[in-house]
Amino acid sequence: MAVWAVWLAAAGCSSSEIPAVGSSAAPTAVAASEPTDTAGADGTAGAGLVGDRAPVAAPLRPGEGVEVTAGTEGQWGHFRAELYRQLLGELGYEVSDPWEAGPNVAYLWMAAGDLDYWTDGRFPSHEVWLDGDSYDGSRVGDHVSVVGEQMPVGNVLGWLISKTFADEHGVFTMDELNSDPAALAAFDAADAVPGDGKADVFSLWGTYGNIAESQAAFSGWDNIAFVRLDDAEMIERAVGAVTADAPVAMFVGTPLALTAMLEPGVDVYWLGVEEFLDDSNPLGHLEGELFSQVTRGHDGVGGYAAISARECPAAASRPDGLCPLGWAANDIAVAARNDFLAANAAAAALLEAVTLSPVDVSQALARQADGSDPAALAAEWIAANRLLVDQWLTAARTVPAEAEPASSGGDVHSQERR
Repeated sequence: MAVWAVWLAAAGCSSSEIPAVGSSAAPTAVAASEPTDTAGADGTAGAGLVGDRAPVAAPLRPGEGVEVTAGTEGQWGHFRAELYRQLLGELGYEVSDPWEAGPNVAYLWMAAGDLDYWTDGRFPSHEVWLDGDSYDGSRVGDHVSVVGEQMPVGNVLGWLISKTFADEHGVFTMDELNSDPAALAAFDAADAVPGDGKADVFSLWGTYGNIAESQAAFSGWDNIAFVRLDDAEMIERAVGAVTADAPVAMFVGTPLALTAMLEPGVDVYWLGVEEFLDDSNPLGHLEGELFSQVTRGHDGVGGYAAISARECPAAASRPDGLCPLGWAANDIAVAARNDFLAANAAAAALLEAVTLSPVDVSQALARQADGSDPAALAAEWIAANRLLVDQWLTAARTVPAEAEPASSGGDVHSQERR
């Protein structure tokens, strides 16, 4: 199946190897692979004039001996986390295996100084975490900044449904699936729990499942029930259903291996929703008011996404052509501790420079789902994109060591990203 280019990610959970929240315990550093020497014949990465002095060679490994603590949100973030680990390793940094943490923990750890950077920032949605309080009561965004543009519009959350079923029954929103008796009966006859009188929809464990069920309660979808699965189970059952031409619907976030296997507009559609979840927190989840999408998004218009009517038929009925997805599309970016950025100009420059293709990431995740090692996939990607990687590394090696620290976090769309 072809690969679609708009994706989104699953909610994270802490690893048992992660120190307790607020801990200052030092991570176990793992030295990354040796760098590929792309310098000139003189063994330098480049030279620059300082005043009237002679050119000064830029060091190949400006981070030599510096231990760095890295984090990611969960298993589907390990490919990207490993890319950063190996690239920083070429600059001499000794980067830990990634700690797994969701945003509710990762931003606090960075503000407390326990985590240097986290590869799974999602903006504008995560601006609420930057505006929150750290352990000492100060604003998290005074200690943590957004760095670079790892994957613009790389994170989308929403509902997918098998295309053949949707076309046959004219179901292009979750509200239609809930309210159309004929479509509901046809779906129920062959879904995950046949004959229970409801459309049984797949969702994930953790935050994503909480969001899906909150949206259903808010919208009054009394005929929708949820079957929570882990990522591997959802991939197996969803792909199996589509292959068997059986009805299936699910709430997902990209980048995810599943969306590399089922192409919107070919295998599945994005479903619209008629009302966007507000901050009423209908199920009383911890911090569930943060699920609100009413005024989110780059332009403050809530959960609309620029997805074509071919992939989201509900967009065809809107004059602006936007898909009423129910969740604001996010840019994926690295978040990092300001003190770390200020003390490590080369690392800051590298984090700023890296930009990834959602297609490449989704293809890697599909291979990871088949058993490939994220570290090996990252090394393969670096080798295949060596010219681009060397441009990033050259920029990092030649940045002045006394570069200004990153600006404070906050509304990342109203400030220059550092």
